Amino acid sequence: ARRVCRSGGCLLIGRTEHDENGLRGRLRRERQRLFASHGVRMGAGEAGARRLIACCEAAGAKSPERRLAAGWKRSMTVRDVIADWDIVGAWAGRPVEPALQAEVQEALRMWAQNEWGTLNHTELCGEHFVLDVVRFP
Repeated sequence: ARRVCRSGGCLLIGRTEHDENGLRGRLRRERQRLFASHGVRMGAGEAGARRLIACCEAAGAKSPERRLAAGWKRSMTVRDVIADWDIVGAWAGRPVEPALQAEVQEALRMWAQNEWGTLNHTELCGEHFVLDVVRFP
């Protein structure tokens, strides 16, 4: 980024963030716990962005400004959130063994069934898209 940005240039790092206390956040925490029970520590998705920002700062960039680009609410079910994760072959940028992923996903479904009584439990969840603006001198 430093090589291609001219003086005063910016690197924009964007990501969607979810309400930590919402449905997706609660399911994510349980999924992390389940992976940890198998000896696999999964970090948060923003860890990669933090590493990129640290590299930019080491190359002389200023600390980023965080900007909220958009916010919205959407209705989601437990079943839909878990199904979205069924097709992801990585967690926080790290590959996950397919057999372990299947085992964790099934355990997560059973946990959610006990937690909410149904996988069709629906909540209105808040999400927002944020930009970290990294400025180069």
